[in-house]
Amino acid sequence: FGYWLSSQGIPVINNVRWGTCETWNYCWDGVPHHSIVAVGTVASGLKLLENRPLFEKGLNEMVRVLQPHTIIVYGSANYECFN
Repeated sequence: FGYWLSSQGIPVINNVRWGTCETWNYCWDGVPHHSIVAVGTVASGLKLLENRPLFEKGLNEMVRVLQPHTIIVYGSANYECFN
């Protein structure tokens, strides 16, 4: 949807999400490289220590692939991976 809006000339800040590494080859399709992206932590499961490594790996991969200009974190950013 964000891609379509952007193609219509409407500025978009895409919300990026990911699952396990099997999703990484398609989950950011349509998100422009070097753009502003938003990452939510509210429903990410980051409060549980066992979920943090997967989230951090996905975050690092998203940054590697998209090379975002800016990352907006909604929810708590008080996690090591955002330092």
